[in-house]
Amino acid sequence: MKNKILSGCVIAFGLSMSSAVFADFLYLQNTQWHPSVGTTVQLTAGEYELTPLANPDGRGDGLSAFFSGGGWNSWQWSVAVWNSNDDSTHNNTNATRIAYFRTENHGNPGGYDTGGATEAFNAALAGERNFESTGYPGNGPYRFTIPSSGTYYFGIFDSDQTNNRGEIFTDLHPVPAPAASAILALAGFVSRRRRA
Repeated sequence: MKNKILSGCVIAFGLSMSSAVFADFLYLQNTQWHPSVGTTVQLTAGEYELTPLANPDGRGDGLSAFFSGGGWNSWQWSVAVWNSNDDSTHNNTNATRIAYFRTENHGNPGGYDTGGATEAFNAALAGERNFESTGYPGNGPYRFTIPSSGTYYFGIFDSDQTNNRGEIFTDLHPVPAPAASAILALAGFVSRRRRA
């Protein structure tokens, strides 16, 4: 049975389908802008991928994008992954951000424009990254590596905390290793080529 990840829940992810709990989606609220309020996820070491989702159940503002307010008044699709929930200095220096995916700003910089949320979400689907993002420059899958099994914290990274709106929805899943059958088939193909 699948479980949804809600803010503050602990969900275990692993590479073994028999022992892992996989969620329907990862839900990040606009208040989760530092590690201590991030969504807690137990991950095993390996490679993972985020796939942006449109709002799957109509909650919140109904938008899968983050409105940062302040001077920009525009939208981004933004996810940060920290290895600790210690932000006692209020500037995240005690937690290492091991992955960060963020689109460029979208919408009307002169005011609140919900059309910008759609633009930011579509940019995320296309793999757009701003210059601070993991894998910049690029427009491929949002992939990152967990160096060691443990607890990680997912949130929305932003330094300007005025007038925040929206939320982020994404599918978080391990990147599967090549299937053993495919490896064996490839080995057989190479062996046949050598004999030919």
